[in-house]
Amino acid sequence: MEYVAYTVDDVQKFFRQRGYSFNKKGEAEVIAVWSQKGGVGKTTTVVNLAAALSRLGHPVCVVDIDPQANASSTLGKVSPYEARVTAATLLMDNKRDEDMTAPWYDTIEKEVRLIYGHVSLTKADRELPRVYPTMPSIVLKRRLEQMAFGDDDIVLIDCPPTLSILTINALVASDYYLTPMMSGSKYSITGYEDLMELVRDVVDSANPALKCLGILVTQHDG
Repeated sequence: MEYVAYTVDDVQKFFRQRGYSFNKKGEAEVIAVWSQKGGVGKTTTVVNLAAALSRLGHPVCVVDIDPQANASSTLGKVSPYEARVTAATLLMDNKRDEDMTAPWYDTIEKEVRLIYGHVSLTKADRELPRVYPTMPSIVLKRRLEQMAFGDDDIVLIDCPPTLSILTINALVASDYYLTPMMSGSKYSITGYEDLMELVRDVVDSANPALKCLGILVTQHDG
């Protein structure tokens, strides 16, 4: 299946123009793709980046923490409802005894692995503070640290279109964030300050190394 809207060279140029050097820290790097507004191309960005980066030679793992699980439906070989381990079980079930070092699944795209999203992630705002009362915002970071990623892996987190505890978890776990914004949409611009306020809170309280990879203008006509 071909769904890459731009060439691999375009993607490489995008990263280089922003001073991004792949895996310069010698371990897997994590990028959160996020927006508080739906329909801006967030999931499309994740799917396209995953495919393009894999074709540049980087193993990619997509972590789908959006309850709609659209990235999972696009990339996955099975339905999110058929996956035994999902982002929901990783985040909210702290009693699982099985090995969680490689909880991902193969996808239709070579060199892209997937941790499935699931509709039960809608319970996260209630369940994470209950299951992890002292640290509900760092659960995803701890789970990713337990996984057997290679030094050249790139992890792409597809966030829900809300400024929820799931999004906070993604920012705390990430090295970079990438913000898709729809061209000409006043609603995307109106909510941008809310995004930046959350970033400042995360940087000040939990992840001082978090950096902006860029704002990606989507659905531009002309």
